[in-house]
Amino acid sequence: MKVLVVSSDSAENALFTEDIFVRVVSGVGKENALAHTILNCTEDVDLILNVGTCGAKKGSADIFDVVCVKRVINRDADLTQFHLPQYTTLDSKRGTMGPINISDEGLTIASSDSFASTVIEESELYDMEAYGVALAAKCLKKDLIIIKGVSDIIGESLKIKDYRKLLKELAVKIHERALSEVLRRSES
Repeated sequence: MKVLVVSSDSAENALFTEDIFVRVVSGVGKENALAHTILNCTEDVDLILNVGTCGAKKGSADIFDVVCVKRVINRDADLTQFHLPQYTTLDSKRGTMGPINISDEGLTIASSDSFASTVIEESELYDMEAYGVALAAKCLKKDLIIIKGVSDIIGESLKIKDYRKLLKELAVKIHERALSEVLRRSES
């Protein structure tokens, strides 16, 4: 099995040194994540894995939790003036595309090109890359797993004294959870 690991920062995927992993650092943003995933996904890649940090809606997850994502929303898409549902976008064939479902278990994440400061009813998690990776996986017809570590609660001021230490510890937990999910997927 060959797994493409996409993250916005090299520290988020640095622990993925096992032979099955090919690491890609996309930088921040949905467009960067989409482009880097497509450009680096070769024929021999069986699975795309998106790892990183995210914010969470209060009460849905706590700081330092590591969670799987089941559904991805493009929070920036708003064609409601054309009587389309919120978070729907147009595809290349003039059809519509809403949220992308990737798993039966986990939480919903909303991706935006802006840092989330408010929550939306449809989502528990917030980041800036997951939608780009999910769209790439859908276009490439590749299986996808998204694992995120919660680094902050949306709308609350950050109370962590050593944020870099938190991120380092989260990276270890993300790696452990991702390995477990990849092994479970490869056995089924």
